[in-house]
Order: sequence, then structure tokens, then C-alpha cells
Amino acid sequence: MKFLLVLWLLSDFIFATPLIEDRANVPEVMMNHYLVASSKEFPAVQTYGVATCVAVVLYDRHSSTAAIMHVSASTNIAEALNIVLNAIEQKAGTEVRLEASLLGGWDNSMGEDTGMVYESSRMVSQLIAGLNSESISVVRNETLITKQKSNAGLPAILNIEIDLATGEISYFDQVVSYSGGDISVSMPESSYN
Repeated sequence: MKFLLVLWLLSDFIFATPLIEDRANVPEVMMNHYLVASSKEFPAVQTYGVATCVAVVLYDRHSSTAAIMHVSASTNIAEALNIVLNAIEQKAGTEVRLEASLLGGWDNSMGEDTGMVYESSRMVSQLIAGLNSESISVVRNETLITKQKSNAGLPAILNIEIDLATGEISYFDQVVSYSGGDISVSMPESSYN
């Protein structure tokens, strides 16, 4: 009976979230790094291990250009957003119309058993403010994962991939590493403590 209850609770997550196969030809973005790429270069870009961090996916449908930022508590968000937005415009070669997706980050309920306090809500607030100031709409906000959501089947640690041709965001199981080495770029850090 318990097995059926767990299966029922997981069914919404399992069937609603596209899980794709990890591939060695897809570049990966490490924590506190970003990568800007187009569909002419790679099929997709991914980041992994997003827990208390927040993944920012920026996508321009016209040029099929995207950026993934893996934002940590030490990231200087304002400066990093400025750098990444300029890099996207340079890569696209034209003015872009970006849409943003924010994924990951833990609500403080995730640490209530241990007394841990996470910086995720501060990061999400700063990211939304920065995106709003650039007139970039957030089309998907799946941040501040709560203990209740995690217990209901949403993974507390996310591995995220964006298909550069379509802009579709999927989850994957981290199995292989990118065969081309680390090509992501480090983001500036803040003096925030």
C-alpha cells in the first residue's frame, strides 16, 4: 500500500517532466559559471547539481541563442547579468528578445531539520529585479523548492538542459561529462557574506 502511495505521489513529476538522456556532445556549465551558445554550435547546453544555487536560462527564439548561468551565493548577480546579456547580443549578432527561466534554489524549509538557512530567496529576488530592469520576462519560475515539493517527488537537486534549436528545457540524469572539456566562463563574485 505504501508503494502505491509513493508511486501516485511521484506520478505527476515522472510524467510531467521530460527526462532526457545525458550526452557527451553537450557542453556543461559548472557552478558560478555561464555559457552562451547557439544552435549552430551545439545541440544543447546543460548544467547539473543545481540545489541551493539557481539556474538561469536565457533564450532568444529568433537567433536560437541561449545562456545558462549557474548562480551561487557568491555570484555578483548584477555584474554577471550584465556580462551575460552583452555576450548573448554579441553571439546573436543582432538585438535579442530574451525570455528567462529560473530553476532550482531551496526554500528554507529544506534545512529546517538542521537549522540551515539558504541564500536562494535572496538570489531569486536579485535575479528577478535584474531581469525586470532589462525588460526580460520570466516565463518559467520553478525556484525555492520546498520540503513538501521535494517529498512529493520533485528532485531537490536538478540537472537542466536547454535544446538550442527549440528552447525546450528538460531534466536529465548526469551520467557522462562533456567530451570537449570545460568551456564555460567564470562569473564575477560578490563580497556578500
